[in-house]
Amino acid sequence: MQHIAVMQPYLFPYLGYYQLVRHVEQFVFFDNVNYIKKGYINRNSILLDGAPHRFTLPVKNASQNRTIDDHWFVDESDEIQKLLVRAYDKAPQFDAVYPWVRDVLASPDRKVSVLAALSIQRTFEYLEIPKNYLFSSDITIDEHAKGQEKILSACASLGATRYTNAIGGQDLYDAAAFAARSITLEFIKMNPVTYRQSGTSFIANLSMLDLLMWCSKDEIRTHLDAYTILVACRAKIDT
Repeated sequence: MQHIAVMQPYLFPYLGYYQLVRHVEQFVFFDNVNYIKKGYINRNSILLDGAPHRFTLPVKNASQNRTIDDHWFVDESDEIQKLLVRAYDKAPQFDAVYPWVRDVLASPDRKVSVLAALSIQRTFEYLEIPKNYLFSSDITIDEHAKGQEKILSACASLGATRYTNAIGGQDLYDAAAFAARSITLEFIKMNPVTYRQSGTSFIANLSMLDLLMWCSKDEIRTHLDAYTILVACRAKIDT
């Protein structure tokens, strides 16, 4: 059974994204779909002086008329690096985490899809959790398909019998269409997660960078498993 998920590559996204990667056997970075301006592909929030603070790695000539893999980050990441030092230099895991995060941000390959995917891959390497990744541009997907049909095409290309999506996509998919193709459709929902931060009240749904700076590897592994799976349909079993 091949169990997959498909998601646009984001730069150090929130914990729920990493839980999705953790849950499946094969994770596909959806890089040959249109770029989303003012989305979370190149930005997120960290904790600075006890409050959420937005960080952004600028993208050159961003356009929603071109695919994600046809975009490049600017050559410099000094501003984000300085921001991370300011926000987290007193955090307990800063010395272990900051050097490789800095390397990701300063990666010589500035393609948005590659660098954003690297922020996911290097995090799991740091946590010593092996995962399998693909880019959607490297597999056969019906180029004329839209929305759900594009996902079903990806499932067919990889021989998937189980597909997991973020909980926010519940209204986007028809369970019967997946069942008809003998694919189990399910959704992942992050459970409430708290951990020690610098502020007096906990701030949720920040970039994974916040967890990396404040939590040990063991704590993060525990948080990665703090989710609930909602099954929309079971794969048909031939008898």
